[in-house]
Amino acid sequence: MENDDNLPLFIYNMAPLNIMVFNNVIFGFQECPVENGIHYQYKSFQILNELYQSAFGDNIVPSELHKHLSKIDKFEVEKGHFGCLTGVGKIFWHDAGLCLEGDFIIDLNEDSSILFTNAKYNHKDIDLSIKLTFKETFLILSNLINHGYQFFMHGEKFDPVELRKRESKEIDYGMYVGPIYHYWISYTQYLKDKILDGLIHPGEILRTGGVSTLGYLIDCEPVKNFVDNILQNLVENKNLSKNKQIMYFCLIEALNYYDFNNELDYITDFMNINEKYLFELRKKLVKDFP
Repeated sequence: MENDDNLPLFIYNMAPLNIMVFNNVIFGFQECPVENGIHYQYKSFQILNELYQSAFGDNIVPSELHKHLSKIDKFEVEKGHFGCLTGVGKIFWHDAGLCLEGDFIIDLNEDSSILFTNAKYNHKDIDLSIKLTFKETFLILSNLINHGYQFFMHGEKFDPVELRKRESKEIDYGMYVGPIYHYWISYTQYLKDKILDGLIHPGEILRTGGVSTLGYLIDCEPVKNFVDNILQNLVENKNLSKNKQIMYFCLIEALNYYDFNNELDYITDFMNINEKYLFELRKKLVKDFP
């Protein structure tokens, strides 16, 4: 497993928290009212598709997921609120809010490396360049796609068969729903299989922004064990790094808020028992967005 304490590009933008961490530095960390947690999955899917269509596509996206991208020659996302990796862009009379934009460029001078560059926050340039591996890029973009379905899975269990049956009954966002919806389901199932086979650790998913993804997989035994270990370490380990404090705090807040399979009362109990500690930890981590 790659360094589980490294946060090159960590994004969580949904109630109850807005968090962005770039190159292990908090860009913003704040409480998030429901109306301020706005995230669309379209731009992430567009970028992932473009990387797949490149000469390095087979090395970036696992073969198990090629079927969801191979038939899409061009996937364009309209400018404005759908053009952000997260947040919303300026559109009509609405100002931009928590909108992060940028390019993922394959570094031809270094093997298996991608640069996140030309970054903008709320349409203004920010001085930022992040080096990512192919695997990190794949996980970050896929987790951002998954993030877009978090409200959709509030209090529900991840069941691929049932979810595929339900697609036609959900709100139609036009051409964007079909390919992204099925990618989300297959990617989550792909990770579940890899976790059960011991080929991917939940910590690697978490550090690449997979808060929602782990929520969908909370009934997977290794994921549940990972969360149980987090609950113990978050309070008892006095030497826990700041990055792990960020990740762990974010995960348990999201699990408590969404209760992905209606079986997470023990997390609520944990938060009630440790309310004072968690309040102080939140104060320590909070940082206003620019």
